[in-house]
Amino acid sequence: MVVPCGTVFEYLILTSGIHLLQNAFRTKAMEVHPDQNQDNREAAEEKFKEVVKSYEAINLERKDDAS
Repeated sequence: MVVPCGTVFEYLILTSGIHLLQNAFRTKAMEVHPDQNQDNREAAEEKFKEVVKSYEAINLERKDDAS
């Protein structure tokens, strides 16, 4: 079966990339979450906010590209 470019393969690559991004975000968010870092809660809060902002920016760009 021949699949034209721009269909199934690109979709699979895009969705696998999205899942990798989501998994990386969750892993990093859990690592720097203030509840996980009670000894230095203020620094953890700042780091967590940075991680969330980065993920939101990337996610927003992805949604803009899809439209």
